[in-house]
Amino acid sequence: MNDTLSPHFLWEEGDDVMIAIVAQPKSRKNELQKIHNHTLYIRIQSAPEQGKANEAICQFFSKIFKKSLSEIRIQRGHKSRQKILCVKNASLPVICTIIMQILQGALP
Repeated sequence: MNDTLSPHFLWEEGDDVMIAIVAQPKSRKNELQKIHNHTLYIRIQSAPEQGKANEAICQFFSKIFKKSLSEIRIQRGHKSRQKILCVKNASLPVICTIIMQILQGALP
């Protein structure tokens, strides 16, 4: 994907795609909320206790990107709402398209 077209919350590192997220734990449901200030905001039902919210974040993104759980990990921000998520062996255009379609209501 051309850098001028790539959203600032997504970038590639080798074969992986990195996503800057802010998580809102203890929400009513798991969902992508919005993009604001070069960050993807998400809502997660789990409480931020004993890594439960982090695990729920990885499971949520594993499901929407149709990736195995072992291909999704939090690279930075384990104890913060601000996180860097790593999607292993992923295509930036594909990840970007999925996120945009969900935010625009084209995908559930």
